[in-house]
Amino acid sequence: MHQGAQQYEDGGGVNASGLNKNWKKREYHKDLDKRAVVHTDAMEWDPSPEYPDIGRKFLDRNGAGTFTPSTTIVSFGTGVADEYRTHPHGEEYFVISGVFSDHTGDYLPGFYVRHPINWCHAPFVRHVNQDNTRAEPAVLWVKVSQQVNEGEEILVKDTESPDEEWTVDPRTGKGEIKRLLLFKDANEHVFRETWAPGSEISVHQPRDGEEIFIIEGDMINERMSPDGAWVDEEKFTRRTWVRNPDHMVNTIWRRRTKNGCSILYKHGHLKNLKTIWGKEVSSDATVLPQDKRIHGNIHYVDKARVKRQKEDGSYANIPKDKIFNREEDAVDRLANDLRKGINLAGKVASRAEQVASKGRNVIEKGAKNLLGVAGTIIRKAS
Repeated sequence: MHQGAQQYEDGGGVNASGLNKNWKKREYHKDLDKRAVVHTDAMEWDPSPEYPDIGRKFLDRNGAGTFTPSTTIVSFGTGVADEYRTHPHGEEYFVISGVFSDHTGDYLPGFYVRHPINWCHAPFVRHVNQDNTRAEPAVLWVKVSQQVNEGEEILVKDTESPDEEWTVDPRTGKGEIKRLLLFKDANEHVFRETWAPGSEISVHQPRDGEEIFIIEGDMINERMSPDGAWVDEEKFTRRTWVRNPDHMVNTIWRRRTKNGCSILYKHGHLKNLKTIWGKEVSSDATVLPQDKRIHGNIHYVDKARVKRQKEDGSYANIPKDKIFNREEDAVDRLANDLRKGINLAGKVASRAEQVASKGRNVIEKGAKNLLGVAGTIIRKAS
């Protein structure tokens, strides 16, 4: 792996306290029968044991395998190249910011992706994007090892494309809520929604659980009590994640936004998830026969967006400070290497001083002992 700058999307990498040796053993909100609310912007990044340039904020997780079923926010630092891995129970992600890549192409902000059971790839983030702009850490909302249906198709959807069919939610009480269906099967439904400022809706919770992830914006959430009053007001800010368990089916929720928001909304997925929740899952591709591995093909969805940007002129309006300059980058890298070297030299000098100090103590103690022995011999001789 090429080490990047150990810098996460919000600077968490700089303050990380080193490798977390217990990372694979951690469990978060593992009881699917309990409600969970996580304000991820208030969390610290948890560096990966193998690759500290990859930081995670765990939302739920049950088990100790590398790819045990979990939901996370992941930040891949620039220049990170992960190893070749397999996803025995697939993966699902939404790109919040940055450009995430693998052998099939680039995944840009607003891309929703589902990869099937036994998907294999070696993801990475460039130092320089293909449009010659400076790369930034890629931040993703990710679910791994939560698929149970064999033969699911690879899905790459650009939710920013004007070709996608958004619909207005007829249940909206105030304002306007638009929905884009991202995925659907017999149980699970996944949507991206955009809420205009001042929008409000009252809904009955569907069966088999629901999840909300606030990509941007704000939301106020309330529950209707048995006597018809709105209670338990909650304020959700950017990147808040909510999981409501299936026993809360038919709970009436009132949700509204002051400034507007963009969210991911999922329901009906807990039925399948419970069948594999807590399963120990390895990402070691070598245990999977070659003929079982799925690699897919170049998806070209990223090329379609670039083509649109060139046609509408937005591609030409990139700020100058975002354009990659090879000479400036070389200087930046050299400065970064020098800083690392100075830091390492400081640590070596500090360690050498500790060793020298211990050595002096040993010598002084030995000299005192020798003087004591010599004094004893002299006294006996006299």
